[in-house]
Amino acid sequence: MKKRYLLVVYIILIIAAVLIYFFTPYELIIKWLIVVNIIIYLIRTPIIRIVSSIFKKKPVIRIVISFGINITWAVFIMWLILAFSYETFIALLSFLIVAISLTFKETIKNITSGFFILTTEQFEVGDFIETNDIQGIVQKINLNSTKIKEIDGVTVFIPNKKVFSSTLIKYTQKLKTLLDFSALQEDSEKEQQERNYYKDMLKLSDGLFSEDKEITRYDKSIEITSAVDPEELEEYLSEIFDKYESLFKYRPDYVVDLVTVNRCRIDLLITAKSPELLLKHLDAFLKDVLFKLHSPAIYDGWTDYRKSLLKEADK
Repeated sequence: MKKRYLLVVYIILIIAAVLIYFFTPYELIIKWLIVVNIIIYLIRTPIIRIVSSIFKKKPVIRIVISFGINITWAVFIMWLILAFSYETFIALLSFLIVAISLTFKETIKNITSGFFILTTEQFEVGDFIETNDIQGIVQKINLNSTKIKEIDGVTVFIPNKKVFSSTLIKYTQKLKTLLDFSALQEDSEKEQQERNYYKDMLKLSDGLFSEDKEITRYDKSIEITSAVDPEELEEYLSEIFDKYESLFKYRPDYVVDLVTVNRCRIDLLITAKSPELLLKHLDAFLKDVLFKLHSPAIYDGWTDYRKSLLKEADK
């Protein structure tokens, strides 16, 4: 709702609360309940917005507070109905239970799945994941759906029941310390000096092995034909890997996955400091690999295609 319309609604509700409290023949408890419900409605939206801005990176806290506010409001609404008539309250409650169970069956499944996703912490906002054949960065998790930004920039909302029931690949991982220094024993002075040396070397590599630091690891399979000389493959890829090491903050690598008679499949192993860096440079990286490995075929094919167009134009 636009702010100007929301302001008009607020003014009308405040006037209605004053009129009901001072100028209606209802019992005091009913007047009080009506005013309380109006007050909760007025403060509900601002409080939820403030909570969302404060706990932007903590969806569980945000959702619990919002859920608590809505439940509190629902309790006062039901209390108000009960104050008017007990029979009306029972009839309305029965109707609501049936209507909610039938109408919001899918929503209830999504909310239940969303609760388990948030509490089990399978992934969090900012992680690079793959689920339901969709790859991208998690931008938002709520009780109903998960918002993912794909590699091509498209934003996708996936119902939580599909996320929870499908296979999940998490490319963003936390690195742990490789060695436990407390396990080192003091032996000879020479051995202790050697251990101190290795400890210093490991501390220098803190950027890679620090505890609780996150990285994103992604692999992409590509096939190359026999036109690419196997002896030159390492040289071609090293040139590109050197270029993108400064962009991803880690040097890419590759492994040979499958070799057949006239082609070979390799897996490009890409490690990035953050999902955003991967998303930003992945497309350019893959294009550079493609043009580097198959540039003769691409450019020769384009030249032949242009010649064929010119011949057709001359006819």
